[in-house]
This record gives sequence, C-alpha cells and structure tokens, in this order.
Amino acid sequence: MKRREFLKTTGVTAAALFAGDVLFSRVVTAQDKKILQVAVSSDAWNLDVRKGTDVTGLNICKQLYNGLMNYDPDGNMFADLAEAAPEQPDDVTYIFKLRKGVQFHGGYGEMTAEDVVYSFDTIRGVGDQKGTFLSLWLRPLDKAEAIDSHTVKFTMKSPYGDFLDACTLCKIVSKNASEERGKDFTRQPIGTGPFEFVEWVKDDHITLKRFDDYFTEGVPSLDGVYVQIIPDDTVKVTNLITGQVDMIKEIPPRNLAQLKQTPGIVVGQRTGTQCEQLYFNCAVEPFNDVNARRAVSYAIDRESIAEKVFFGMAQPAKAMLTEEQMPLKKFSDDMVNVNYDPEKAKGFLKASSMPDGFEFTCMTTGQGWFVEQLTVMQANLAEVGITMHIEPMEKSVMFGKMREGDYTAVYEDLNAAYFGYGAATPALFYTPPERWLNWKDDAGYAADELLQKFVTTLDVNEGQVIFNQFLDIVLDQLPYTQVVFVDSTDAWKDSVTDYKTSLPNDSMWWNTKLG
Repeated sequence: MKRREFLKTTGVTAAALFAGDVLFSRVVTAQDKKILQVAVSSDAWNLDVRKGTDVTGLNICKQLYNGLMNYDPDGNMFADLAEAAPEQPDDVTYIFKLRKGVQFHGGYGEMTAEDVVYSFDTIRGVGDQKGTFLSLWLRPLDKAEAIDSHTVKFTMKSPYGDFLDACTLCKIVSKNASEERGKDFTRQPIGTGPFEFVEWVKDDHITLKRFDDYFTEGVPSLDGVYVQIIPDDTVKVTNLITGQVDMIKEIPPRNLAQLKQTPGIVVGQRTGTQCEQLYFNCAVEPFNDVNARRAVSYAIDRESIAEKVFFGMAQPAKAMLTEEQMPLKKFSDDMVNVNYDPEKAKGFLKASSMPDGFEFTCMTTGQGWFVEQLTVMQANLAEVGITMHIEPMEKSVMFGKMREGDYTAVYEDLNAAYFGYGAATPALFYTPPERWLNWKDDAGYAADELLQKFVTTLDVNEGQVIFNQFLDIVLDQLPYTQVVFVDSTDAWKDSVTDYKTSLPNDSMWWNTKLG
C-alpha cells in the first residue's frame, strides 16, 4: 500500500508523520510542524539541477538550489547568491561578488567561487566533463575564473546579451558533494536552497525539510514540503477539496470553475508561458518534407483546442515564445501566422511528396490533457487527408526515444520560462541542429546562425530585427509547431498564505505560510 493510500485509510496527516518511513519520522514528528502537502501529476526525472528539464523536477530544484541571479513570481530579476548585479568593465566581462557565509546542505560547508566555477564548467562540459543541455545557453562563455574565494569572473568570447538570464538557470551545486556522489547526486542533491532534500520514493512522493542555515533570516516559513505524485486528476482535485493536500499544481481545466466556486479554496490563475507543441523529426519520412510539416501545422484548429480541451484556459500560440518575451515586447506586424486553414493545408499536402495523403504516429505523455489535444488534431488532420495514430507512453520513456531520434512526431509541452525569460530561451531548447528535431538542412543551419547572432547582440532594437529574421525561417520551415499557451494555475486551501502563482507556474514555497 502506498503512503497516500495509507493516510486515506488511517486518517493520519503528513503534519504528524510527514512520511511513513523511519528516516523522516526522525526529522519531523511534532504535531505543530508546518508541512505543506502538494499534489503534482508526475514524478521528477532527476534532482541534479544541471540536468533536469521536467516540471516536477524543476519545481523541486527551485527549493534546493540558488543561482547567482533569480526571478520573482512576476519575472523580475534579482541578485540571489550574488551580492548584487555584476560589475561589467566591458562588453565581454562580468565580475560577481558572492554572498559570504552561504552554506551548503548536509554539512558540505560554505559556498565559494570554486563551487560557482565548477557548476558552470560541468554544465559547459569543460575538460573531461560531458556537459549538459544547459551548455546551449553558455556557448558564448569562454572562461569562468575564481579571482578569490568570493569573486568570480566570467569572460565571453563575444558580447552576450542574455548572460544574466543564463545566470538564473545555471544553479550552483557543491563541488565536493557532486564529485563525492557522482551519478548518485541526481538522487542525493546538495544545494544552498531554503529547503534540503530528505527522500524520494519513485512515483509516490518527494520530501523536503526546512534548511535551518539558509542565508536569508526567517526563510523559509514552512518546516517542510511533502510532494505527492497523483497522476489521476480527479483524485488530485478531490484530495484538495477534502483537505488531504494543501495545494495542487496545474489545475485540470475541466475543474477550474468547480474549484473557483468551492468554499475554502483559493485559485491562482494568470496568462502563462507553457506552450503545447508538436515536434517533427525532420530527418525521417514524412517530415523530412517541409510541405508535410506545413500541411500538418495549418490543419490544426488551435482555437478549438483552447476551447474544448482547456475550457478557455489557454490561448492560441503564434510562436515558441509569448509576445512579451520578444526583445521589444511585440511581434513583427508581418510575422507569418500559422493558423487553422484546411485549404492551405490541402495545398501543402498536394505539393508534398505524398499528395494523396500519409499517416504517421505521434508519441505523447500518457497522462493529463495531451491525448485530448491530439484527439482534436486527429480529427483536424483526417479532414485534409492525413492519418495520425496516437501513442501515449510514460514521459521519461518518450523523451528517451526522442533523444535517440527514435520517433516521427512528439506532442509535449515546454515551459522554458522555468529557466529564464529571454527570447532565446525557448528557441534554444529544440531549434539548434544538434538538438532532437534533427533540423540539419540549410534552413536549419541558417536559423541557428541567426539565433547565435541574436544572443551575442546587446542592442535591443538590433536584437528585435535579428529575432524576427529567425522567426521568419522557423515559421516558414516549421520543424515544430506551437498550438496553445496554457494559463499558469494553482489551487490551494485558504489556510495557505503568501503564495503567488508565477508566470511559468514554478513554485516559491519558501515565501509560503501555512495556518
């Protein structure tokens, strides 16, 4: 019997036990401890912040680690492990003064410049390090140096307008802990964050406790967070209404109105940055043919998906980023609009190498709203002569296949604002030719060249021009197509205070209080 089933049966609360295991009973046993119980839909993949890309893992990592810089719930940047914004003696140099006395979890001592350099170098893959996908954000970085124990100097190969944004996503790990734990670090993470890791039971729960030596006095207010993995939306909502959890992440759209009308429940909702996207493998049939990609993209009724699947809790997407993420906060007036146009889709199909139609299989996550969206698309595509088969599967298995190129199409979401708000951030996830879309034709390389030019451009007006040119290629060639942006939503009991739903729907539980 899983722990949450045991609690339902016995009526024992997480505030009393916090976990049904010996380990955590030694950490928190008092009845008056403030333990926030949060329900999420899927398990984390790993808790090494340098490697994580999944929503649950990123939410947990927000509690465990700090970056040199960070964002508040409204997307405003602030100095975190750095004392202040860096000195910039020239366009390619950034000098950070670090907070003194910042402690790592688990007795690993004070954070120093050596840990910062190590974190950035392991992300980049310096020396014999393999590097991680976050290295895409650090390609302009030439060198990271520890000037003294609390001063770090970064030197760019060329000007990099988004480097401070990169400093929010590249969190700092303990060099000693990482080297000591090796591959086990992903399940035994050590950071400087307001909460420290206690345990992780796969597909059941992740437990965090308050870090008493956190560098900000009075933070966090909570004694701990208990994150329950509940894939079933009905169970998740019911557990909130009946008081078995304090908060749920990502409200199921069909339950939004219900929760807004439920006494004692608070709903947080705001325009979000989570984009639902259809990814094509540009190296295999039929999507090595640009007209096949165009035919599918123009056949999708985005308005219908926003209404039927999300009950209005989503907006049709125009690109891989929102208009507010553009350098000048606006799209070009003449930007290509990939909207629902069945006749145009039929024209692209006729111009393709498969004018009589084709079929393909699309993998997707086997939980949540993904299959519902694809079911609408399936009907849209059938109307223009294209057959799509839907193959739901476990998320990590799906992404493993995607990394290996073992797929034709994938439908998933991306909330790149978990990492940063810069225009390049969502584009860097999938657009570069070395990424999973295998977009390695002349257009793909041209788009990547523009993307790299953009990230090294400091002038915002020039950056807008370059990014518009980049979007012109992407929206014409469509190596992937965006469908809707989903609103950021959370729901919580009114005993939870000082919590705010953020733009990317990540969680800043260190500010949260529990009555």
